[in-house]
Amino acid sequence: MKNYYEEFTNYLVEKEIIKTEKKVIYQLGFDVIGTFFIQTVIIILAGWILGSVWNSVWYLVCFCSIREYAGGYHASTRTKCTLYMLGIFLIVEIAAALLVIAPLWIQKIIFSILTLMAWLIIGSLAPAKTNSKKLDQQKLKHSKWLAIMLMLAWILAAGILQAGDLWIRTVLIEAAVAVLIIVSKKGERKHVKRNERERDPLLSHSFHSERYGTSIFRCSN
Repeated sequence: MKNYYEEFTNYLVEKEIIKTEKKVIYQLGFDVIGTFFIQTVIIILAGWILGSVWNSVWYLVCFCSIREYAGGYHASTRTKCTLYMLGIFLIVEIAAALLVIAPLWIQKIIFSILTLMAWLIIGSLAPAKTNSKKLDQQKLKHSKWLAIMLMLAWILAAGILQAGDLWIRTVLIEAAVAVLIIVSKKGERKHVKRNERERDPLLSHSFHSERYGTSIFRCSN
């Protein structure tokens, strides 16, 4: 697909529809729009197969809007990103179906735990930084509040609409975003440690020695 976007952009440049110096910007834009379109079609198709297009639309609206400001783990390729989105959607649908038939007291306990977890994680750790998004402190704070407001807005909207188990799905979606933030934060810490090892040769040597069983502090028999 990436080659297609590149060829299409080159065609627009040749026809002088866009300027050469803006080629990269347009190519990236086509890539993002095309990927989002494909992801949307796949998620809605999955919802249709499961018998509820409405649930898939709600998932896209809630998940994408909250994650836009809360951040979280980003896959290394567009294909992996699409598969992750589909996987999370299926997990949400399966979990919602199981919770609906569970006793009410179990539902209350699980919802309370998931809601508390989502709000604590997103409220304290969001937005998760990415290599493509470098934000200053003011923008980080702004993104955090937007994520929190969106979480509250979708919970209230689900309650007002009272469309079946929509509220259950909303809580599950917010919990999923929180998990992605945790994964992203763990990745950040690994990245920082790796950079520290690269800058400090002694630390790097110690790390590899311990990992492969040749520590300089280990005595040989």
